[in-house]
Amino acid sequence: MKNSNSIVVLNFLLNGKYFAINISEITEINFIPEIIPLYGADAICAGLINLHGESVPAIHSDLIVTGEKSKKISTMFIALKKEKCSACLLIEKVTGFEKIDEKKILDTKNLIIKYDNNIIKSIYLKSEKQIPILNTDYICHKIKFYKILNNGH
Repeated sequence: MKNSNSIVVLNFLLNGKYFAINISEITEINFIPEIIPLYGADAICAGLINLHGESVPAIHSDLIVTGEKSKKISTMFIALKKEKCSACLLIEKVTGFEKIDEKKILDTKNLIIKYDNNIIKSIYLKSEKQIPILNTDYICHKIKFYKILNNGH
């Protein structure tokens, strides 16, 4: 039975903080294979991951989302499913999946922790904690912007 009033999210850790992504935007969650370095690339790009024969940028999600590099090593990646944008977001670890009633999803103006409002699409409450849901459209836009800058030089 399909409930159109809810979404399923993947919960994960970045820089010791909890975040979520709607699973409809994800193609794969896996442990990080070898990352091929891209010399001269912007700091947000860790390199390339061979994802089923395609070279996909491995992105330091902590830098994009929190603005600072995590002290913990990323062990996993989330491959995004976006039109004309392939990217693997590096994360510390997956903490689970959760079905959220849309009534529990709040606008970012209610967010206690301050992030760039473009990065955070919305939030939901889990055990009195606010969990930001990432705006993958904006992240992909930002990745494309960095690609244009790097290709231009």
